[in-house]
Amino acid sequence: MIRTTFHWRDVASRPRGGAGFTLLEVLAVIVILGILGAVGWKYFSTDRTKATALLERAQEVARGLILFKQDVSCYPATLDALYDRSRAQNTQCGIDGRPSWREPYISRAEFTASGSLSVADLVSGAEMSLASQPGGAGQQWLVRVSGVPSDLLQKVAETCNGGTASTGRCSIAAGGSSGTGTFDLLFDETT
Repeated sequence: MIRTTFHWRDVASRPRGGAGFTLLEVLAVIVILGILGAVGWKYFSTDRTKATALLERAQEVARGLILFKQDVSCYPATLDALYDRSRAQNTQCGIDGRPSWREPYISRAEFTASGSLSVADLVSGAEMSLASQPGGAGQQWLVRVSGVPSDLLQKVAETCNGGTASTGRCSIAAGGSSGTGTFDLLFDETT
């Protein structure tokens, strides 16, 4: 039987051939690639991230509207009634919603003077409101997001509708020369 003994001093005394990389060099390359990847990810995913965040906020508002309707029997006149009981006095059906109002229906939000929900934290100048239109078997109820940059509208439609279609559960309308437009999230149809 042959025995081999390993000593660190033997490894340290061997001449370096320069044929490989040291651990420090490999780690430096990994760190540099990580930094470049993080910067690139942020640069390429900003519109997709904003589109997803806008859609998620619109879906949260839609859920709040449905809960409000279950408690009060109709939708509020303005979105601020989802968070502030005193604003629930006016509803779409003309009743005072304050006696049936149970809790904040959405998380803390910032509202405009007209009662719309400001989403300027996601997109500067954008806001959400409740909209309705005839359609389907009766009335369609929509969360409308206005003031959305035109280049972001297509990303919202792709995120919401699962493709490049500009209509579906979400529809978009470009604003023309203003550079902004709207998207509508359909969340309820009444007969």
